[in-house]
Amino acid sequence: MKQICLYIFYSLLLGACTSKSRHIEAQNKQDSLCIKPTDTIIPFSGLWISKAYVDSLKINKSPRKSQHLGWQILFPKKTGDTALVGNLHDAGLDEIIKIHGDYMLGGIHGRRVNLISPQKLMVDSEIYVPCSDWIQNNEYSSKIIESVLFAGRYLNSNKRDTAKFTSNGKIIGLSSFTSYQVMEDYYDEGRNIDQVIFTMNDGKSTYFAFKFLGDTLKLYDLKCLQYDSSSNQCAEVTFGKIRYTLIKSTPLE
Repeated sequence: MKQICLYIFYSLLLGACTSKSRHIEAQNKQDSLCIKPTDTIIPFSGLWISKAYVDSLKINKSPRKSQHLGWQILFPKKTGDTALVGNLHDAGLDEIIKIHGDYMLGGIHGRRVNLISPQKLMVDSEIYVPCSDWIQNNEYSSKIIESVLFAGRYLNSNKRDTAKFTSNGKIIGLSSFTSYQVMEDYYDEGRNIDQVIFTMNDGKSTYFAFKFLGDTLKLYDLKCLQYDSSSNQCAEVTFGKIRYTLIKSTPLE
C-alpha cells in the first residue's frame, strides 16, 4: 500500500512538473511572438572587417598569416534584409533586425551590433572597421590588403625609378603592369605563401610571391614544389627568382 501511495505521489509530481514546463515553454513562445522587430534604415550599412585582421596585417605584413582573423560583414541598407557574414574563404547569410532599439545580427537571440563611431562597430565584444571601395568588379572584395600593405610610392633598389601602387589596385610606373590584386584567401592548395597578381593592359596576368621586410617589398617568381595532376595545378609553391625589390618612400597620399 505504501508503495502504491508513493507511486501515485511521484506520478502526480511528474505530471505537475510536465504541465508547468509546458506552460513556461508556451509563455516563452508567446513572449517571443509579442516582440516585433522595427523596420528601419541601418546607419552602418556596407562592408565591415575585423579590426584584429587589420592590426595583424600591419604587424605581420602577411595576408596568409592573418587570414584566420579575417571576418567580414556586409550589412544591408535596412533591417529585415539579410547580411553577408563570413571569413575570407566562405560566407553565409544572417538576418539583421532591430529590437527595442538594439540591432541584432542573427535574429532575436543573435549578436548585438552597436555603432560606436563612423570608424568603429561593435559586434558583441568584437571590433569591426569599415572598408571603402567594397565592390570591385562585382566581387566580394574589400581591397583592405592593398590599402594597408601596398598603397604608396616606391623606389627601386637603385633608388632611381619610381612606381606607385594605389589603394584601389592600380599600378603606375612598374614595367607594363597597370593593376594588381593581392590574394586574400589562402585556404586552397598552392597558396602556402603570400601572393599577388599583376595585370597588363592586354589582360595578361603574372603571379608573384611577395615578402615585406620593413618598407622593402620583394617580388619573386612562383616555383612549384608539388604538382597535383588530379586538379592540374601546383599544390605547393615556394619563392623562385627575385624579380623586383621596391622600397616604399612615401605612404598613400
